[in-house]
Amino acid sequence: MPQPPWRVTVVTNLLPLYRQALYTRLQQRPEIAQLQLLLLARSNRRRYPWAVSSSSDGLQVSVLPGISFQGATEWVLHLNWGITARLRSSAPDLLVLSNYDAPAYWRALLWAQRRCPTVLLFESFAGSATYQKGLIAALKRFFLRRVDAVAAFGTQAARWAHALGVPSERIVIGINTVDMEWYRAQALRWESSAELQRARERYPVEGLLLYVGRLLAHKNLAAVLQALALAGTPELGLLIIGTGPEQPALQRLCRRLGIAQRVWFLPPQPPEQLPLYYVLADALVLPSRIEPWGLVVNEALACGTYVLCSRRAGAAYDLIRPGWNGELFDPDVPTELAHHLRALPAQLPVLRARREQIRQHACSAFSLEQLVEALCRAFTLASQSR
Repeated sequence: MPQPPWRVTVVTNLLPLYRQALYTRLQQRPEIAQLQLLLLARSNRRRYPWAVSSSSDGLQVSVLPGISFQGATEWVLHLNWGITARLRSSAPDLLVLSNYDAPAYWRALLWAQRRCPTVLLFESFAGSATYQKGLIAALKRFFLRRVDAVAAFGTQAARWAHALGVPSERIVIGINTVDMEWYRAQALRWESSAELQRARERYPVEGLLLYVGRLLAHKNLAAVLQALALAGTPELGLLIIGTGPEQPALQRLCRRLGIAQRVWFLPPQPPEQLPLYYVLADALVLPSRIEPWGLVVNEALACGTYVLCSRRAGAAYDLIRPGWNGELFDPDVPTELAHHLRALPAQLPVLRARREQIRQHACSAFSLEQLVEALCRAFTLASQSR
């Protein structure tokens, strides 16, 4: 049974900025003697245009040789080689796998079976799982049952891991999150800036909704446009930040619904600019039909922004307190979202006054530290299994 401090190797597909913060905090823990990250790819510019994937904040990062095949949407297949040699040279006390959807994860799991405990970072849940039956589902169950511990990112992920055959005593729950204090500090900075008022004047509506993300079919942004038209609230507008193949169709839909004059499309924004838009907005809308989590919800709440969240997003079940910091809706029923939009104008004064309370609660309850603590508990649990 390996004792702390541990040498930990993490095998993961990419290193987006929000995960850099997590691993930086993790390597500072006294239980960690060394933290090494092995990436399957250097970047995915389509999904994470602002990602830094080679090194940051003193992290030990290396990229495995290999090739990646990008699908039409967010699907990516990574084919890598050399992982066995890398693991042999690093000789970890604990191996952490961030997924099971690439051959490298399976090779790493096989290598570790007789050498060191394994922990799986599990972000999926039943509402986001594409394959719940058949061969792929069976392979997923096989993989999960062979790791020593599962760090489930949220209560729904924990339930799904248990449904796939992982005993409850091998599951540790941590709330999926970002560096919430950073977003709160940036929001406070923007709120006191002259630029905020100038930016708000570009959107001449009483209440401003915000969407941040890729413009893909399963992100279901068309339902937001339909709900906005159904609500009959001309005082509400929508700011869309992102790009993707659905953009031309969405712009045509705006014109057809007669709301084009109060819907604005902006390209993806760098992380340091996003808090400005969370502060500008009165409510974030996350309408996805498939969304394992939805970290934009964390970001928005850290900035004090009310959230209208799809029930198909993992974040809905751990972050949203309906009626206080947001509302939930069925993404396949635009009338549900329209109902919330219809009520929003009368709520604006209360929600604006509540922003600091929402920020404080989010930063306390969903901090980066609680997720780091959960990972360390999962490491301890895995180490005790050998």
